[in-house]
Amino acid sequence: MRVPWRRREQSDDRELEFLAGMNVHDSLVGLLQHHRHDLPVEDTDSVAQPLPPMPEGYVFQEVIRRGGQGLVVKALQQSTQRPVALKIITEQGASPQAVKRMELEFEIIRMLEHPNIVRLYDSGQVAGARFLAMEFIDGRHLDVWMEDEEPPLRRRVELFRKLCRAVHFAHQRGVIHRDLKPSNILIDGAGDPHILDFGVAKPAFHATRSRELTQTGEFAGTLPYASPEQLADDPSLVDVRTDVHALGLLLYESFAGQRAWQGAASIAGLVRAITHTDPEPVVRINPQVGRDLDAIIMCALQKEPDRRFQSAEALGRDLDRWLAGVAVEARGDGRWYLLRKTLTRHRWAVGMIALILTVLTIAATVSWSFWRQEQQEADRAQRAERELTQALDDVLQLSDTVKLRRLLASHQGLWPVGPRLVDSCREWLRDARSLARNEGVHARSLRRLRIRALPYSSAERRLGYPNEVRRMEELEASLRTSDVSDERRASWSEERERLALVTDLRLHWSYADERDQFFEEQLEELIDLYVQLDDAMASVTDRLRRSRTYRTRSLLNAREAWDRCLRDLSRGGAFTEVSLRPVPGLVPLGRDERSGLWNFWHVESGAAPRWDEGQRRWRPGLAGGIILVLLPPASFHMGASPPAEGADEEHNVDRFAEVDVGPVHQVRLSAFFISKYELTENQWRRFLARERDGSEAGELAENIPAGYVSWEEVSRVARALGLEVPTEAQWEHAARGGSRAVFPTGSSVTSLRGFANILDEGSFSGRRLTSIPTAGLDDGRADLAVVGSYAPNGFGLHDVIGNVSEWCRDGMAGYTCSVRPRDGLRASGQSPVRVHRGGSFALAAPFCTSAARHYAAPEERVRSLGVRLSLTYPHE
Repeated sequence: MRVPWRRREQSDDRELEFLAGMNVHDSLVGLLQHHRHDLPVEDTDSVAQPLPPMPEGYVFQEVIRRGGQGLVVKALQQSTQRPVALKIITEQGASPQAVKRMELEFEIIRMLEHPNIVRLYDSGQVAGARFLAMEFIDGRHLDVWMEDEEPPLRRRVELFRKLCRAVHFAHQRGVIHRDLKPSNILIDGAGDPHILDFGVAKPAFHATRSRELTQTGEFAGTLPYASPEQLADDPSLVDVRTDVHALGLLLYESFAGQRAWQGAASIAGLVRAITHTDPEPVVRINPQVGRDLDAIIMCALQKEPDRRFQSAEALGRDLDRWLAGVAVEARGDGRWYLLRKTLTRHRWAVGMIALILTVLTIAATVSWSFWRQEQQEADRAQRAERELTQALDDVLQLSDTVKLRRLLASHQGLWPVGPRLVDSCREWLRDARSLARNEGVHARSLRRLRIRALPYSSAERRLGYPNEVRRMEELEASLRTSDVSDERRASWSEERERLALVTDLRLHWSYADERDQFFEEQLEELIDLYVQLDDAMASVTDRLRRSRTYRTRSLLNAREAWDRCLRDLSRGGAFTEVSLRPVPGLVPLGRDERSGLWNFWHVESGAAPRWDEGQRRWRPGLAGGIILVLLPPASFHMGASPPAEGADEEHNVDRFAEVDVGPVHQVRLSAFFISKYELTENQWRRFLARERDGSEAGELAENIPAGYVSWEEVSRVARALGLEVPTEAQWEHAARGGSRAVFPTGSSVTSLRGFANILDEGSFSGRRLTSIPTAGLDDGRADLAVVGSYAPNGFGLHDVIGNVSEWCRDGMAGYTCSVRPRDGLRASGQSPVRVHRGGSFALAAPFCTSAARHYAAPEERVRSLGVRLSLTYPHE
């Protein structure tokens, strides 16, 4: 929440004396003297300035923020058509220090590729000004998001767990942010955090060993979110635990609804609070927080860095424990620490007690000598017990590795969502939580093992950082040359120091004992498996939640729609042989006005479709699910034959027909559903994200069809959604739309105008063509088209011809092979390769007929290969 700073009329002179006596930056004392009547205001905009010229290739859209040294604007990158945030240092603000910080920020963000850290796209100069082009996040600052959304405790903790992982990711790559605050954390529309503004960040040290940073001689950061060591006049004290303190302040503000130092009314008072005062426990302000979460927050806010969590990862793990409902480590030694503080405050009374205890100790020494030998025997027994415990831990580690692999493999089979999945998900989660309780044991085993590791050798540095070590050697050789300018020499030296800090981060561990090396590799793999287990547990939890509400969402809430649909279907004669009943997972939308066929929403594949009033049809929208069309039972003539003298060219006669599309034969099909549109990239990405960790994937700006999908992948996704890949017979019957001509629109190539996206006279665009373009036709597209861009066929299906070729369930087989009842699958004679139908934007008209067949290996991925899913109507 935003907490405004108060102003007061006068500054107490004693505060100046207090600051002068403290070991703080001289810049802070000067800050107080200069602002004796005002408190700091965070992120204050500067006076409006004229806009600097935009870099080439960027189009200005709006100003996001102005500052004393420059501004941040939203712009459109013309080459990619994506919005970016341009951070520009203007000529007025282009001090050497500001330029140096921007260059350092470029180096830092360039090596931080993480979904919760803003990405860097470009950098350069324009008209004397420096700029950085970064990922534009359409979101709100952390405090504004908390105040607007008022999320529950668990949602807040999950958000901070992602923040901890992102901060730890930066620490592992040698970067300390030093200025974590609400305005430097944006929350996007999906509720995911993004860390930005590394302008005052510095290279860090290894997580287990403190190293000095480059000393700047000035205070860096934002005072209300500074740690005690940032206020000390010794920059070497700042390490990764400084960012842990900042995360603690953000946690405090998010759960208490106010800043930790809310009572400070001046800069001096704020400095005194940061360095000498413990904040009021969060649980007193907000009792809903509870003692465990309060202990985590207060542990992160300890004055002494050694008393805090030693890394952002450790803080995140304790938040994970809170989410799992197990004991948190933050409360492990809290009572002893408070006891030591209490004894320090009452030192005189403690001294008297100590004197008495000393006398008693001397008296007890005589007795102690008699049981000393017995105690030594007990020590030997304890050592033997520890060795046995270590051996048991090793066995537990190997056992858990096998169990985790099996568990992670089995979770991919927990589909489709539905009532039958509830018990399986519960059992899987029970086993997963049981294994998760052992994670702390394995983490402690790894820490104990690494104590015995050999020193970090130059060979291991080269193995872990080959490019960085090679660059350092080049810089050292360059620095040994004499004909180098002082400016160039200083730049090389600074680059070498930054690389040295990065290569000091240990990525490889070696041991004298081969058994230790083996257990190191096993434990590292085991810890990685636990990270995968976290994502899998989130995904299975999401599936369990959706399975419990499956019937409610598709049947109970849509009871009236199903009653209306079944009454309507039973009136005609097309479904007389079908046992009509509601199909779980589907919601009736209504009859298509052109085809007269019923459309249905597949609930698990996305949100409800939207009605396009102008086109008078249902469209999926960017977040929408699959729309299925129900086709009645029917017999149709499958395949095609070349024209013969006297033959009727309107009945499966195709002048483009190849040998493998004949002979023409009749196939009887039961009622089945088939998608109105090709599966979109948004629908594909949405399922993969839900399968991975139960999250929601980011949406593309347009609903282009999913490409680069193999037959193996689409078969797995179809089963997981409770759908099917259509058989060749089902596909051809649906694609023809009741027509027996060459194309669903007729036998003339010109009939495809406005109906299909194929290779034509307008498809060149520098593309390497694999076939001769269709003459006399231009569909207006050289690449993929948005689904539904062209007119539908007689059954209301769009893009059955062209756009992407669509996988079928069958292996390639001749039409002389018999077909299976109900769905027309070829029962025998299938080859390992799989059929795909309909042609694509990269094929000319002769290859895009209703009967044309193509094939590819099941694992093949091509941009022009997609899928249209189906479902055979359930029968008794």
